[in-house]
Amino acid sequence: MTFLLMSLIAKKSFCSWLCPVGTLSEAAWKVGKRIFGRNFTMWRWLDIPLRGLKYLLLAFFVKILLIDMPAYAIASFVQSPYWSLSDVKMLRFFTQISTTTVVVVGITSILSLFYKNFWCRYLCPYGALLGLVSMLSPFKIRRDSTSCTDCKLCTEVCSAQLTVHNATAICNAECSGCLSCVEVCPQRSLTMSTRLERQPLPRWVFPVLLLSIYATGVIVGMVSGHWDSSLTYKDYQQLIPMVDRLSH
Repeated sequence: MTFLLMSLIAKKSFCSWLCPVGTLSEAAWKVGKRIFGRNFTMWRWLDIPLRGLKYLLLAFFVKILLIDMPAYAIASFVQSPYWSLSDVKMLRFFTQISTTTVVVVGITSILSLFYKNFWCRYLCPYGALLGLVSMLSPFKIRRDSTSCTDCKLCTEVCSAQLTVHNATAICNAECSGCLSCVEVCPQRSLTMSTRLERQPLPRWVFPVLLLSIYATGVIVGMVSGHWDSSLTYKDYQQLIPMVDRLSH
């Protein structure tokens, strides 16, 4: 819920500022750029349908969780013993990674060397959800055409491959609010702002805003008792050795 609120107010900022997968993806394409001298761009005829994959995955999970399962069924599932078992199996997914997982992660990592944020751009359903919500955010990258020299540096550094240099305002679900284009602009023609501002906000305001939303969500979760898992360490000690037998 906190990340949805972040997207509603401060763009898809979770993806560019907090997500560990996004951080690793960014590191991968930067390493790839050092190795190959540049990053590659997917053919447009292939890029568009590939971008649709994450929305198809999002639609699949929405159907399974929100349409096929009524509210009382979801509540019963959360309170059932299977929920505890699935929590343990998720832990084991990270502690005992399968060959299939290693292969998938390996392929995605290799592709990320060539293409900027391959996983985030084409496959992440959570990023797709946050991107759709972020369309409602009052904050957008805005360009002052009177001072812009059309150097195209902003477009070159955009990890979402958006044509920032010829847009008045970026209203796109792919924009993650990373501010790379704002930082690179030599004329200070780009700002992350709302329509209501007469003067551009200082650059530090947007990061402080999104981190404040995140910190508030964490504090509220901890105070309300929704931060920690319902399973205790003793539960994990009992369930982890039994997970293979209980899952059959």
